[in-house]
Amino acid sequence: MAKKKVAILGATGMVGQRFIEALTDHPYFEVGALVASAKREGGRYEDTGRWKLASRLPEEVGKLALIAPDADKVAASGVRIAFSALPSDVAAGLERDLAAKGIAVFSNTASHRMDEDVPLLIPEVNHETIGMVENKKGFIVTNANCSTTGLAVPLKVIQPLGIRRVFVATYQAISGAGYPGVPSLDILANVIPYIGKEEEKMQIEVKKILGGYDPGSKTVKYADFEVHPSCVRVPAVDGHLEAVEVELTERRSEREIIELFEGFESPKEVRKLPTAPQKPVIYRREPDRPQHRYDVDAGEPCDRAWGMAVSVGRVRVMGNFVRFILLSHNTRRGAAPGSVLNAELAYSRGYL
Repeated sequence: MAKKKVAILGATGMVGQRFIEALTDHPYFEVGALVASAKREGGRYEDTGRWKLASRLPEEVGKLALIAPDADKVAASGVRIAFSALPSDVAAGLERDLAAKGIAVFSNTASHRMDEDVPLLIPEVNHETIGMVENKKGFIVTNANCSTTGLAVPLKVIQPLGIRRVFVATYQAISGAGYPGVPSLDILANVIPYIGKEEEKMQIEVKKILGGYDPGSKTVKYADFEVHPSCVRVPAVDGHLEAVEVELTERRSEREIIELFEGFESPKEVRKLPTAPQKPVIYRREPDRPQHRYDVDAGEPCDRAWGMAVSVGRVRVMGNFVRFILLSHNTRRGAAPGSVLNAELAYSRGYL
């Protein structure tokens, strides 16, 4: 079966490059169009000089000419699937225009995450919400903010125990700010205790992801627990570390919580997807793990799912409160490959 041609919107940015990397030799999709700012239109991608990843820029992608962020031009390229890494102000209109033209948009941007008709999707957590786009020719599917994604996966594991409140402090890598990101004089040997709009996103996105889905009305009823985040930028390149405290409805043992993390599996239809990690949660029993240096790329099979697992460690119980540390890869699990996994789920359902 021929692979489906896709466009990457915002192809020259950090997340756009992660999309190119994640789609290289993909079994379902291949890059057919690259979208960048209008001033770059017509130039070849390889001539932008902006490739910043350790992986190799595929030769056939490098030779593609860039097109402007215009819905008619994207549609004219012949693609019917688009992966969006656009700035939110550009994405807001363009993604809706593309959907209206029959294009399936899988977005990493925040513009439509909270729209009632748009799934906010993490396949291991709320795969059933992909049903919101069934029988639609054009649509938008979003993945969550990178810090939200890392939190939502382990919360899914313990949600059946009954969650009252969630307190979380995030220690977020500089790649989360894009490229060129945070000025070196601000972040070297320093920690910045504020990331604009990050806490507000976490407060509401987690509740949509972990809410109840009604397949009849194709709507989500938000979860009723509170989320209290504090977000900090730290001088790590990749990976968001989060210190989490969850108030449960009743006391549970450390052993029970750890066994839940170690035994968690993806839904059957998700496990077979190319970018899905074999174990979406990896529990580390060492007292000093997870760490950015050793765990940010967790996830197997390593040829496609590296960086897609969330590492969890240091479970502690105090009364009804469970504390743990998590680490997730912000530009893989929390960005481009996360959107690719969403598209794989839609493809497996026959929605593409």
